[in-house]
Amino acid sequence: MNGKQDAMRHVIHRTIPAVLIALGFCLGPGLVYKVLAAEGPDVAARNDAALDTLAPERRIAVGLERLGFCLGAAALDQKPGENALIAPLGAARVLDMIGQGSPLPVRQAIARTLGWTTFLAGSFASRVYAEKVSAQAAAQDDVSFGLATGIWHAPTHKPRLHFANAAGKDLMRQDFAAPDTVAAINAWISDRTDGQITSALADIPRDTVLLIADALAFSGAWAQPFDSQETTTAVFSDKSPMAAQVAMMHAPKLLAAHIHNDSGDLVALPLGDGTFEALLVLPGPAGLRGFAKIACHRTGGIEAPDPKADLHSVDLSMPRFKVEGSVEVDRLLHAAGLGEALDHPLFGAAMTTPPTRPGQIQQHVTLHVDEAGAKVAAATLTIGTRAAVEPVKVTLDRPFAILIRQRESGLPVLVGLINRPTPVEGTPSSGTPAK
Repeated sequence: MNGKQDAMRHVIHRTIPAVLIALGFCLGPGLVYKVLAAEGPDVAARNDAALDTLAPERRIAVGLERLGFCLGAAALDQKPGENALIAPLGAARVLDMIGQGSPLPVRQAIARTLGWTTFLAGSFASRVYAEKVSAQAAAQDDVSFGLATGIWHAPTHKPRLHFANAAGKDLMRQDFAAPDTVAAINAWISDRTDGQITSALADIPRDTVLLIADALAFSGAWAQPFDSQETTTAVFSDKSPMAAQVAMMHAPKLLAAHIHNDSGDLVALPLGDGTFEALLVLPGPAGLRGFAKIACHRTGGIEAPDPKADLHSVDLSMPRFKVEGSVEVDRLLHAAGLGEALDHPLFGAAMTTPPTRPGQIQQHVTLHVDEAGAKVAAATLTIGTRAAVEPVKVTLDRPFAILIRQRESGLPVLVGLINRPTPVEGTPSSGTPAK
């Protein structure tokens, strides 16, 4: 075997980047979920000139990829050596819904976090794009891709108009004190994740008045399935004292796109008719954690193999495995320097009347890879409680204007410009408490 052939032999015995596979099933070669970089902690830098040159769908995809790598890198920082499973689309869809019930400054912050030009434009384009991708998957026999959002609100908290319009048929009234509420919501999630996530919700706080859940389910068959007869037991080394024994799948002559660059070895495996793909990355000397950090700060993104120009015969070995994990998305957003929207005192305050305050954003993800293909499921939830919104203080203690008018038409009855309000009888003098 010559040097070139040897370079083509990829026995993935080191850390399979689970975060890559969870993020890396692609919506077509050259489209979304390839390995792209995320900006660093400067939120404003996410709306840079490079994004402005992209087509709308591509910009949405890159924004999600950048978000995913920021969260993934933060997760590895918090738990080195563990798996990091992130479904950025689920996190973005929950942030989108919260944004529908938030004032303009919060929407602008969410748009910056997701790499959108504006919140309304990004929200609309993202929804249309998601429907398009779902339709592409529905046209195939070997791939399925489903998205669903459920929003439950207490009878005491009426959804405000803009939020209700955005939620549409996904909006449901719910008595959160009812004993079957947790089971009902978990059943809803299980049904929409093909039974892969059955207990995302453990309990419901007593003061819950709103719950948002987003569910994602993906299943795709390899265009070139692995032969189960080639699967053997092998060692998977993750630098821990005890190397693990895994079931190692093997495809000795796999036709796949491959490149080797400063990121390491990258192999793209088509799923179905190739509309989706799994992008595998075996990191270079920096290791998985180092690769995640580099990807998080590389504005130009990681070069991925072209399905035509970089097509090779690859001797590929990779584990058969199933992993699952849960993360606090809000905590990772803060760790990645992307918590601007979450920190705003009016975050989600306009979703209902009276106001609601979203709590933690939890995400549960499962990933299953075997000889036949790959399956991904994700559930992203946030629970809203009664908001203790600080009142906006306005003190008219200097010249002011007053306009008395009919509210609907704006017909003015009086326009007043008050420089010296004359005290009326019974008004307390300065510093004297009113009786």
